[in-house]
Amino acid sequence: MAFPVTISGRFTCAHQGVRPAPASDAKLTVGRQPVLLFSQAAAPATYLGCVFPPGSPPTPCKTTSAPEPNPGAARLLTVGGAPVLLDALHATTENPPSTPPPDPTKTVTVDAGQDKLSAS
Repeated sequence: MAFPVTISGRFTCAHQGVRPAPASDAKLTVGRQPVLLFSQAAAPATYLGCVFPPGSPPTPCKTTSAPEPNPGAARLLTVGGAPVLLDALHATTENPPSTPPPDPTKTVTVDAGQDKLSAS
């Protein structure tokens, strides 16, 4: 089981950068916080604190790619027919992992921002 990600959650790149969860107006809430949809995992946002400095490549991570099928897309829990985002997300950024072990499927980790509701 995985936890649905709410707007209190956050994304972390493999280089210690943190991206806050995007805004959501989903009608489903957990602890009064709207959940995110799977499609929102790829919202553009810079990972603050990423060890890559601005300037020449590589630059700080700012894109998140979540290919489908993906365990981060809820199979049964939906909002308006769209899958809810789960903290089991497999995603990457545009920069390769620089921390061992190099596992590109786990480059981005997700904190759900809640631990009251789990889903699959």
